[in-house]
Amino acid sequence: MLVAVDLPGVSRVAFQPSTWAGEMEIPVNIFEVQNTDLVKEFNRYVREHPEFADDIPQNAVVVMQLEGDRKFNQWSRKLAQNRAEKGQPIVYVRIQKLKPLRSRIEKLELKSIWGLGGLLPKRHLNHKGRSM
Repeated sequence: MLVAVDLPGVSRVAFQPSTWAGEMEIPVNIFEVQNTDLVKEFNRYVREHPEFADDIPQNAVVVMQLEGDRKFNQWSRKLAQNRAEKGQPIVYVRIQKLKPLRSRIEKLELKSIWGLGGLLPKRHLNHKGRSM
C-alpha cells in the first residue's frame, strides 16, 4: 500500500509505510522522508554556493529545520542531539523558503497501465505531458 503525504515546503511524497530488508521490517518515519528531501536540497544549494559551507565546522552534525514546521523541527533537533558525540558541534540550517519542485523529465513512456476497461494502450508523452 502506498501512502501519499503532503509535506510543508517539500514535494508530495508517496511511500510504503514499511519496507523490507531481508526478513526484518523497517518502519519508515515521515520525518525521515522529509529530512532526506531537505538534505538533498541543502546539498544542491551548497554545491551552487560553496562559500556557505565555510561556516560549517569540520565534523559538525548538520540539522535541517524548516520554517513553520514545528513538529519536524522538534524531531530533527532531538535526533541530532541524540546522535551528536560529546563536544561535537551542531549546526542548524533553517530553510526559510523553497521553490516549488518541478520535474526535469522531458520524455517518458507509460506501460502496462490498467484502467476500468482493462489494459490501456502504451502512450508516449512529450515534455508538456501531451500525447505524441
